[in-house]
Amino acid sequence: MSITEFISLQTPPGPIVLSYTTPPNNPTNAPIPKIFIESMAIRHEVFVKQQNVPWELELDLLDPHSYTWVAYASVAQNATEDRQASVGERTPVGTIRLVPPGHDTDPLDDKVSVVDGNEVFVKLGRLAVLNPFRGLGLARLLVNTALEYAIQHPEEIVLPYIPPRASESEISGGAAVITSSIEINVKSAKSAIGPWKGLVVIHAQVNAVGIWEKMGFVKDEGMGTWDEAGIEHVGMWRRVTPMKN
Repeated sequence: MSITEFISLQTPPGPIVLSYTTPPNNPTNAPIPKIFIESMAIRHEVFVKQQNVPWELELDLLDPHSYTWVAYASVAQNATEDRQASVGERTPVGTIRLVPPGHDTDPLDDKVSVVDGNEVFVKLGRLAVLNPFRGLGLARLLVNTALEYAIQHPEEIVLPYIPPRASESEISGGAAVITSSIEINVKSAKSAIGPWKGLVVIHAQVNAVGIWEKMGFVKDEGMGTWDEAGIEHVGMWRRVTPMKN
């Protein structure tokens, strides 16, 4: 079997993505960027169907502001039945999300113990790989790709905060309807004006801590352990060195 990986990036798409509904080929999703739709299909399969995360928690108000990567696999004709795909077809098989500073207002992040003063950080999350394609290094590839992008574009991912004018979303019943504007935490938003020094934070599922450790992340004991959507999580962090222009 021969598999070749490709990766595509979707820059922050704005509130249009909050109208996403399942299945991904639903005609109402037509205005939404294709890469985001592909990412959500993977997230739905892994988090909602396999891990029983409620759909209303999976699509959230961070998605309009986040960078999303999707990994694809091109599978040769001698693939196993579970990995069946036509030659040359780019099949979405993995995804990851990077949340820029100033948008995530999770109070747990106030407990990140390695923050230097008012230092800002980016957050990686929604890392998911379809089951038949696990064990091939795609998770590491996605993490490294997201980190490398942040390293090379530190000013792009930390833009001056502008209060949202567009209406965002009230998520209900498994569908998102653009109904009302939201307020982003002012303290967190103002901190986004400062430079990003390379701190990366994640909320890791407890059973995935070892995977993240192999990618250079360190458990933050100060953040403790908590429940997210019925799954036990811990905080972890890693430092990288952003490029200077």
